[in-house]
Amino acid sequence: MSKVNTVGAELAELRLVRAATDITGYGLMGHLVSLCRASGVSAEVDSSAVPMIAEETRRFDRTKPCIPEEVRENLVAQQP
Repeated sequence: MSKVNTVGAELAELRLVRAATDITGYGLMGHLVSLCRASGVSAEVDSSAVPMIAEETRRFDRTKPCIPEEVRENLVAQQP
């Protein structure tokens, strides 16, 4: 994380938030999948609208999928 999320905490106290998650472990997509499955909904993400920390973007090869190892393991574990 690059800063404390006080805005998120304030919105939650006002009951303006229905769901939230810390994305530092499984990442945005990993947690989004869990939230969608639990809620019975789907989601579409515009990757160009998702802010990223500049130092981290240099580590990725944008020509290849970026899937955290934990997400890969979860996907394999959930297959019949």
